[in-house]
Amino acid sequence: MKKKLFFLILLFIPGFCTLSAQDGEIVLSSSDVKSFITSYPSIKTDFEKLGIGYDNDHEITLPEGFEAMNEVNRIVGKHGYADWEDYYSKSAAILLSYAAIKLNVEQGEVQPELQAAIEEIKNNTYYTAEQKEQMIEAIRQGMTALVEASNSMSETGNMDVVQPFVEQLDKLLEE
Repeated sequence: MKKKLFFLILLFIPGFCTLSAQDGEIVLSSSDVKSFITSYPSIKTDFEKLGIGYDNDHEITLPEGFEAMNEVNRIVGKHGYADWEDYYSKSAAILLSYAAIKLNVEQGEVQPELQAAIEEIKNNTYYTAEQKEQMIEAIRQGMTALVEASNSMSETGNMDVVQPFVEQLDKLLEE
């Protein structure tokens, strides 16, 4: 579970940091977390139907991009989000707070998990030395960003808001 969570968070950190820098700190409410928990399965399903995901590597034209963005905004809009940025920023804040709680970032207990992931990469015979180096560096950068994001989530009180929902988020993210 922790490894899956760690890599999920690595996907969210860059965008979240960009949005946070643009819009200021994102402060969550318990209704934001409840809304995420109830809407996430449906949004995920709708995105999958559209073929939207992190593994899409095909190029699209500008008109296709606008059409897709309109559809994405429609999907998140039917769940009460203003647009994609609203959904993404709240989701990222929730997941980063959740990850910080689960990985005990504040107590520095994530180091064994980080070291285990690095050792797994080092021992994998399918990757070249260059690939291993890139992956390890990405993990280290991601961990640094996670610690910084955790500090931000703690300062804004977001971790306190997310804490009562940890079990529900565990179940949601196991699916």
